[in-house]
Amino acid sequence: METKRSPLITVNYDSLPDAHGCLREHSALVDPGDNRIPDIVETMRRVFYELPHAHGISAIQIGIPLRIALINIKRRSETEILVVNPELTRISGRPTARSEGCLSLSGYKATVIRRNKVMLEGLNLDGTAFTYIAIGYEAAVIQHEIDHLNGICFWDRATTALVPTPLKPNE
Repeated sequence: METKRSPLITVNYDSLPDAHGCLREHSALVDPGDNRIPDIVETMRRVFYELPHAHGISAIQIGIPLRIALINIKRRSETEILVVNPELTRISGRPTARSEGCLSLSGYKATVIRRNKVMLEGLNLDGTAFTYIAIGYEAAVIQHEIDHLNGICFWDRATTALVPTPLKPNE
């Protein structure tokens, strides 16, 4: 039985800061009529839900430099935010330091300071525009994913050194 290899792009700690070139690309705007989008989103969902510690993923993390992000803090179908051509139209609230990690650099965390409130605008999968306001941890995850779409990795914003963090079993 053949198993599919995950398309998730990962980097090794030893290769920082020269991380995989694709992760440093600025993702292009999506043409909402692009018929590849449903397949890209399905791959993103497959990778996301295979990783029990995932809270967000961007298309660039599976090697596709298009502006698509998926965020789901509670990991339930009704709490999933899928956004095409996302834009942060407001970043506000107090600066908050959090321990942050990334699917593309598994097993490491560092402190990152991000504002704790954002207004996100974009399109859903059928091309309808929407606005979403997030606070707290969800706002931090959204900023992390938008950073990916702009070629920025969390370790670029870290205020502390990267620290090895053992994953729990099955992660």
